[in-house]
Amino acid sequence: MNKYHQNHKTFLLALNTFSESLSKFKRFFTDRRLTLAEKNMLRAKVSIRNSNFHDAIELLNFTTNNPFLKAHQLFLLGTAYNNAAESSNAIPLLKESYIKFLKINDRKMAFNPLYALTISLVNQKNPIQVEFYLKEMRKIQFSDKFRLSCLYRCEALYYSLLEKNNKALEKINMALATNSKKLETRLAFFLVAKFVILFKLHRYHECEEVLRDYKSTKGFVHSANFNYMKILLSHFMHDSPIYAYKKHFKDAIELEYQVNTIKELSIGEVELAKVWWSKLQKENKFLYDEGFQYNGDYGLFSACLAKHLKHNTEKTLSFNLEKFKGTNQERLVHILRNATKTHTKEELIAMIWDEEYSEEASSRFNKLLSRTKKKYGLDVRVRKSSYRLFSDTKVS
Repeated sequence: MNKYHQNHKTFLLALNTFSESLSKFKRFFTDRRLTLAEKNMLRAKVSIRNSNFHDAIELLNFTTNNPFLKAHQLFLLGTAYNNAAESSNAIPLLKESYIKFLKINDRKMAFNPLYALTISLVNQKNPIQVEFYLKEMRKIQFSDKFRLSCLYRCEALYYSLLEKNNKALEKINMALATNSKKLETRLAFFLVAKFVILFKLHRYHECEEVLRDYKSTKGFVHSANFNYMKILLSHFMHDSPIYAYKKHFKDAIELEYQVNTIKELSIGEVELAKVWWSKLQKENKFLYDEGFQYNGDYGLFSACLAKHLKHNTEKTLSFNLEKFKGTNQERLVHILRNATKTHTKEELIAMIWDEEYSEEASSRFNKLLSRTKKKYGLDVRVRKSSYRLFSDTKVS
């Protein structure tokens, strides 16, 4: 037995109790055999479980010179930050925790930050580093079924990151098939991964089945993730009205802002949707660009967003263009200035000339765009084959 395990037997016993019985676990809060640092870490685990991530971070704000406890403190801090969607803060903490466990020759405990680190790197969409740490995970001997399921989950997320979603689905099903007792208490995380993968594969009815499985999990509560998926999936598939309240998204404000953006767009309240979008931009200005431009992966939010932007843009522009009298240059300027989403060349050709795309029409559009940009001082940029106005330097 590792000497640190021998010195912290009661602390490790408490950790093993966590997934079995929360009431038994909480009894260790008053156990005299535990140090204050150990008790704080146990309390922090409960806070993380209850999505009170900032409470957990406060509990973990202590100093220790014990290398075993320091490594575990860093692991819990990294987990709290990652679950609070602050992966940039989580990653260095988890890396340090992993290194510290290796330095005291504790590969068994090193698995925990390694697993959490891989998930954080997936969230940051860093496939090169994910691949590196997956190789590290595979070096570990998996006598524990649950840890094997964790490896499969990480592999599933990695393949999904690479858009190899059929392979990802195979891996997440392997993870769910391990049937370990510990998996039952963590099942929700695995089902969320399966939901995301199935949605990317456009297998929406199976997403509904996953939500039913999620609701039947042991100790089910209406978590922010579950509420988010249930509300938006029902809206996306069946046009169900959106009823969303702050209590549904405790400590998950980004999900709250996303749902409310879709809610306002669904009822044509574009100005109110812009208010919620501005809140999202404060959370991540690179992911949420101007004009409802979402730079994330295809998923439930982006699908709902595209659905309503298409409807609102077509409705507004078709109404305005019917009454619009002017040259083709003026028409193009009008479209770009009033658009609430980017437009492909095919869409712009259809709106300007009411004709289908062709090589001749494409060449004509390129000339029109060049002349229009020069005349009106427009900064028009192309992203993923779509056109968008960034700035006006002249007033027409």
